[in-house]
Amino acid sequence: MPPPGAPYSAAVVANETCYVSGQIALDAAGQLSSGSIEHEAPIALRNLFAVLTSAGFASTDVVSVTVLLADIADFAAFNLIYEPFWPSGKFPARIAYQAAGLPLGARVEVQAVAVRPTPR
Repeated sequence: MPPPGAPYSAAVVANETCYVSGQIALDAAGQLSSGSIEHEAPIALRNLFAVLTSAGFASTDVVSVTVLLADIADFAAFNLIYEPFWPSGKFPARIAYQAAGLPLGARVEVQAVAVRPTPR
């Protein structure tokens, strides 16, 4: 999990909810591994799940995802990469936007909110 490149927390846990900051395709040294959406999206998603895991949450706890794309034309390609990250087929709520500019010139940034299930 790369270190944040700015003054923010990668994740904040409040009660049983984890708010994960936007993740881009940073490598372990904190440098953008730039390229196509097909190159950057899996790295950004792996970074997102690494942050979730380090906060004690699982992918099944994710209830909402926000996707920022440098080019909305990458939406279909992103979906092909995104879908396998949810093998259960239970997708969280999601919204995607085209952003005028992403940190370090990234093509994609992914943010999530996860909630630990409460026993019934």
